[in-house]
Amino acid sequence: MPSQFFRRLRLLTVFYKSTLEISVPVSFIMWPFVWPNILLGFGLGLMSIGTVFSLLYRDLTHKNEYYFYYNLGIPRFRLIAFCIGVNFLIGITMICLFK
Repeated sequence: MPSQFFRRLRLLTVFYKSTLEISVPVSFIMWPFVWPNILLGFGLGLMSIGTVFSLLYRDLTHKNEYYFYYNLGIPRFRLIAFCIGVNFLIGITMICLFK
């Protein structure tokens, strides 16, 4: 049982790392428009527009990879929820560091 949990967690992490290729640059581009402070702007950008752009890009270009993860026991909803949750936690941490 624990080995299956760690295998799924590792697969979720691999999927999350692939979304960072889009969400981090988009968040850095957006932070001057959102807020003049880099921590607050990047945190807000990562929680909102960075996550949306990265998941939309993955959905449009790598649609068949969802079947790969589904066959390994991870549905699409869980992949998306994991990405949103981790980005939300990172964004809240950066906002708290600003204040």
